[in-house]
Amino acid sequence: MSGFEGKVEVMKAAAKKALTIVLLLGSLGAQSSQLMAQADSDAGPVGVIVFIGDGFGPNQYALLQDYREILQGEPSPMQDFSENEALLGLLDTSPVGTVVTDSAASATAMACGVSTLNGRVGMDAGGKSLETALERARKNGWATGLVTSTRMTHATPACYAAHVPSRGMEVVIAQQMIDSGVDLMLGGGARFFVKAGTKQGDVLEGIHRPNEEGSSDNDLVTYAREVGKMTVVGTMDGMYGAPSSGRILGLFSKSHLPYEIDREELGLETVPTLGEMVDFAINRLSARGNFFLMVEGGRIDHAGHANDAATMVKESVAFDDAFGVALDYYRTRPETTSLMVTADHETGGFAVSYDASRKSRTPKQELSWLDRQPVSFEYLASVVGTTPIDELLEEHLGLELSKEELALFEEVTVSGSATSLFFTHLGRQPSAVMAHLISRRTGLIWGTGGHTDAPVFILAAGPGSDQFKGMHSNTKVGEVLLSLVGK
Repeated sequence: MSGFEGKVEVMKAAAKKALTIVLLLGSLGAQSSQLMAQADSDAGPVGVIVFIGDGFGPNQYALLQDYREILQGEPSPMQDFSENEALLGLLDTSPVGTVVTDSAASATAMACGVSTLNGRVGMDAGGKSLETALERARKNGWATGLVTSTRMTHATPACYAAHVPSRGMEVVIAQQMIDSGVDLMLGGGARFFVKAGTKQGDVLEGIHRPNEEGSSDNDLVTYAREVGKMTVVGTMDGMYGAPSSGRILGLFSKSHLPYEIDREELGLETVPTLGEMVDFAINRLSARGNFFLMVEGGRIDHAGHANDAATMVKESVAFDDAFGVALDYYRTRPETTSLMVTADHETGGFAVSYDASRKSRTPKQELSWLDRQPVSFEYLASVVGTTPIDELLEEHLGLELSKEELALFEEVTVSGSATSLFFTHLGRQPSAVMAHLISRRTGLIWGTGGHTDAPVFILAAGPGSDQFKGMHSNTKVGEVLLSLVGK
């Protein structure tokens, strides 16, 4: 071998060795990156956001998608999430001792991971207090928040921060929630914080309907400010103008927040939407670092109880829009945010039914009622004494009643009791009759005025979402939430 050939062989050997080193380093680097990614995953999420649609069963979800696509011509954030990021699972909602759940038993299961009796708030069937995911998050130094369109002391939000044997103990729940240390609470229910005989406007400046009085045994607004060290506000402007740090309690109406469909009729400029509250909550809580937020679209359930489809779908849209706010946040940090949306149960036995007599209608015509109705049944009930019922329904709903239909309505409004058909199968009077009259003209049908045992869906993405694959008890939600926020 010549000297030149020897040099070439040496150079080849050196190059081979160098390539081997490069490949080895690359392999080690890849393994290191995988280990770092695994370490990040093992560290758990920085933010956990759970949305609960009260009464938002599978058919309510289907109606929302149809309404947004066919009548609004815009995408649903929930559907977008479902198609692009989320894992889909199903949840059985049965409580202890019976088949059909109420909101308290279901919320306790989803907050604590334990099945319980209907009516229990943060307690097991034996009356023992249970640790909630929010409480564990707070114990571990996380910022915590609750947002709802119902009273803050209502079953679903209460089950994350209170412990009582009966959901009806709302004054007790109010004080427990102040004492709980939750950083942010936004919703309705001023009546259980404002002392009986006191006008709510005297202690909550600018609140909707300021002359309405509270019903609490104690002045819990002052208690929240002085003992709970909370900023307490009654308007959207007050919420946005609150100090950027410290605890905040927003009470924007005496009872539940008014329905979205009634916003224009009632003039609700001072009352934030669910989406506005969620946006405020995420910005405020995430600035603290790790945070836990539960959001309830609670009035979907109330519209279901009333068999009021148009009001129900508008509440569902508000819930969907609020979810869209959280989805935008999630998409900026998917590796460190757990986002999920589910329901506590289905309400009303609702469905859109096929009818051969309407087969010539277009999809828009089939769903047109949902936009023709301008106000809720609740609003109509509030003015029913001032206008004859046939004139009221023609003015607000465009319904021209036959003599037979008017007689049905007068039976429940005058005598105070519905026929067995309406009471048993269509729910609460007199809204049951209105729902029946609408069902005669549309495919929007109801089976009950109560809850049903239908399984509910869960859409989830981010850390922990893989645990929802398949069908589970709703306690799985509580178990996963507790694991996500630490030990």
